[in-house]
Amino acid sequence: MRHDPPWEGHSRYTLRSLLRINADLITAFTTVPLAMLGGVGLLCAGLGAVAALVVTFQSHPSVVGVVLAATLLIVGAVFVATGVLGQYLGRVYERSAGNGAGYVLRAGPRRESPGPHP
Repeated sequence: MRHDPPWEGHSRYTLRSLLRINADLITAFTTVPLAMLGGVGLLCAGLGAVAALVVTFQSHPSVVGVVLAATLLIVGAVFVATGVLGQYLGRVYERSAGNGAGYVLRAGPRRESPGPHP
């Protein structure tokens, strides 16, 4: 198989366009980054809870420890919430894009539930 010689000159892709293309490749076809964001949030919240326990049981807690614990807890909660919301939106998008049925058809007539007789 014969290949053309290498093209001479410079690429018209800028650093910004290359970064945008790579970001699209990472995020466009999967919800894995959203799940990873939720996992990082759980990790941060867990570390914040451990730091809060350590600060709570210290006789003279430092301001840095309290701020670190509070920051980790808040950042973890925000990341978890963002991950959950992103997973939800990703599933809604997959449904609306035609990758899953938006409804379910029953095979037979609908049965009435037995209720009290008058």
